[in-house]
Amino acid sequence: MQDLSNSKQILKCIISAMNLGRKYPQNIYLLRYEDLCLNPYETVDKLLNFLNYKPIPELIDHNITSHFGKTPSGQEIEIPKTRHEDPLSSVKNSAQKVFEWKTTIRKGLKQQIEENCKKSMNILGYTMGVQEGDQTLVKSASEVWPFS
Repeated sequence: MQDLSNSKQILKCIISAMNLGRKYPQNIYLLRYEDLCLNPYETVDKLLNFLNYKPIPELIDHNITSHFGKTPSGQEIEIPKTRHEDPLSSVKNSAQKVFEWKTTIRKGLKQQIEENCKKSMNILGYTMGVQEGDQTLVKSASEVWPFS
């Protein structure tokens, strides 16, 4: 059995963040890993806009293409397997890796996490009982975080 005792603490942190988001919407931004992996250009654009930073397209394009396997036009490119499967490499094909856990996590552990983190998962827009091929996110980032 895994120790999931901090699941209540995670829920408290989420509730605190939501309260801070209501109070200071201009100072807090929700960045979900899944959004970054699946929609990297849109997510980076929104983050840079929130931070009031001027984008550097060449830098953004280079990093997203090499780390996410997507070009600015949305075309998917293959990242060499040796680069994204090396455990010491920072280059991962994040669009392919984002939901890899669905196929590698032990069934009992997944059920245990879902039981302990049900409220947190619901607030953050994750669905329960996810199987390979299922949609994991059931809420958009703006539905989860309507403050910005």
